[in-house]
Amino acid sequence: MSFGTTFWMFTALARQDALVTFSSHSMSWQALLDVGFHEKRIVSEDSRIFYQCLLHYNGDYRVTPLYLPVSMDTVRDDKWSKSIKNLYKQQRRWAWGVEHVPYLLWEFRKKGKAISIWTKIKWVFVEWEGKWSWSLVAILITILGQLPILVAPGSVRSSALYFNTPYMLQALMTIALLGMLLSALFSFPLLPKRPESHPRHKYITMLLQWLLLPVSMIFVSAIPAFDAVTHLMFGKYLGFNVSQKKRVVMPKEQ
Repeated sequence: MSFGTTFWMFTALARQDALVTFSSHSMSWQALLDVGFHEKRIVSEDSRIFYQCLLHYNGDYRVTPLYLPVSMDTVRDDKWSKSIKNLYKQQRRWAWGVEHVPYLLWEFRKKGKAISIWTKIKWVFVEWEGKWSWSLVAILITILGQLPILVAPGSVRSSALYFNTPYMLQALMTIALLGMLLSALFSFPLLPKRPESHPRHKYITMLLQWLLLPVSMIFVSAIPAFDAVTHLMFGKYLGFNVSQKKRVVMPKEQ
């Protein structure tokens, strides 16, 4: 999942006009003073500060990426099962950023014509589309790909579209598989230098872990996001969950 976050950041950098502050970021002291500092009552304050500035400066605010390597600890506990549970909670906390959607709808309405309608539509769509695809796309592609065939009425089953659907789905899944293989290959240059205490065959393990991508994308990414969105929909608000993290110090570093 840490690799997944890295690739997500690369994807986000390709959309420079839709960048939002996330996790490790830097901003001017004056901007913090102007907006009254970070919100203290919400979970996703690292990205909310961007929208606070966007609203304060009437849409004239943007994020500029700094291309610097950032080393961060990943979710880790004493037991494998606890690590998975904590990872689930971390992903759910990140997906709780969906709280920005009602915030933007409310605040944009109060701004009136001070912010253009296209700017309002753009940022609401960025937040809405991001959380929608996060919580549903992996499930729709992996599990429900055959659903149109199963639920198609009798009038459709004799059409060319119905007979060609399996081939179309096969082509889409093949393209997705090729994308996964390319991502696996591109991940190797991103790996830190192999510690001397680790054997060379560890590289094989790092490659084979990508086979778990369909499972991890559903159970520790899409479902936590769906959980967060559903909680907000029913007013079951989430508090801030601190992820348990540990760093393994290699003998060379001691």
